[in-house]
Amino acid sequence: MTRWKQDWQRWRRSYWYKSKRQRPGHVTSMIWPPYWKTEGYGVAFPFEEYLKLAEVMKVMKGRMILTINDHPDMEKVFADFRIERVKINYTVGGADRGKNSSEMIVMNW
Repeated sequence: MTRWKQDWQRWRRSYWYKSKRQRPGHVTSMIWPPYWKTEGYGVAFPFEEYLKLAEVMKVMKGRMILTINDHPDMEKVFADFRIERVKINYTVGGADRGKNSSEMIVMNW
């Protein structure tokens, strides 16, 4: 397994190169884009980027797992994929300030 952290546009360019050299079934990617309609990431990630992610997931040869906050807009963007929801407790700032929420795990297979 290879793990690296980079912006998703750079990953997308490198993925196309790597997928030509590897058998499609042997490439699984996991991506954690910024949560939609949340603050604090310090990086611009407009709605159009989520649409591009969904398009990549549709056409890529390998598998992708994507995690995102459970938001109606994101449910629409990734409606064509298998989605599992999990309950989570955000504890940013300490466990005593936790907030119950849910997250979508989106898979393209």
